[in-house]
Amino acid sequence: MKWFSPTKAPFEIEGLVFMEKDGVYRRLQINPPKPLPNDVAVLANHTAGAKVRFRANLSKLSVKTKLIHTANTHDHMPATCESGIDCYISREGEVRFCHTSRIDRTKDEYEAELINREVKETFNIELNLPLYNGLYQLLIGVDGDAEVYPPVKRENEGRIVVYGTSITQGGCASRPGMCYTNILSRKLDTEVVNLGFSGAGKVEAEVALAIREIDNIKLLILDTDANCPDAAWISEKYPEFLRLFRERHPDVPVLITTIIPTARILHEKVSREFYKSKFDAQVKVYEDLLKNGDQNVYFMDGHDLLPNDTFEENTVDGVHATDLGFWNMACAFEAKIREIIQ
Repeated sequence: MKWFSPTKAPFEIEGLVFMEKDGVYRRLQINPPKPLPNDVAVLANHTAGAKVRFRANLSKLSVKTKLIHTANTHDHMPATCESGIDCYISREGEVRFCHTSRIDRTKDEYEAELINREVKETFNIELNLPLYNGLYQLLIGVDGDAEVYPPVKRENEGRIVVYGTSITQGGCASRPGMCYTNILSRKLDTEVVNLGFSGAGKVEAEVALAIREIDNIKLLILDTDANCPDAAWISEKYPEFLRLFRERHPDVPVLITTIIPTARILHEKVSREFYKSKFDAQVKVYEDLLKNGDQNVYFMDGHDLLPNDTFEENTVDGVHATDLGFWNMACAFEAKIREIIQ
């Protein structure tokens, strides 16, 4: 085997837009315009939504990692979600799943084989990086006489940036490729930047200042409802967040989406009233933006992201999505995104 760092050509890394400047596997800047909220600053080191893309003629492919922490921090998601790397390949056309690394939860590093074939073949390869862990180091190994090339160019240029919560970050997918932002990236053949911060997607101004420094944004999705404490928070934070974003990106479409329905709304009146109050606050923000002349803002009811008759069956714990839930969310988002971006 011969080993490569994916930080160098011909490999390309998506979803870590400041990596070329800062030199670390991190979703936001090391030195943002203003200090980030502590939880956001920590979770920015998780590689959710990031992927390594390349093309190769090979028969074997492995990865070696050094992780920020062991994969034993969540009781409701598998180690393959937290710390795994999964592999998708395509010859011509559709990208298909191949294999996932398996994790020893007690260790903070591993080596895993993702492809082992008897004969060489040329593939386009995408490696989806851990959703709830970060990387100090990543090495990609191929058989000694393999040839590695730059990836095939994306069909659609530009970046879709999704800012949100633990659900956005990928809780609780079975593996990285099943996070809805990664599914969308495959469906739309474009770069999707995952800025989901578990419990910490609270629409603070400091985060807006960091996000607006991202280049080549073609759509911003706000999926932060679940982390906002109440309707008053939304009414205060959303307008300022969007005002700051608009200073740098006046014409980029913005899609505001509410939380997916939770199991509790089936059984608890207080939960229905709570989520309804936050929903109404987001509708008010959206309508005010339209009234004030922002014609590039859109709205999506989170109830439309999951099947109405069985939405609770799309979750692990009544809130966080399973692979089925993420697939349904991605399909609904895909339709809405295609409507917005012709």
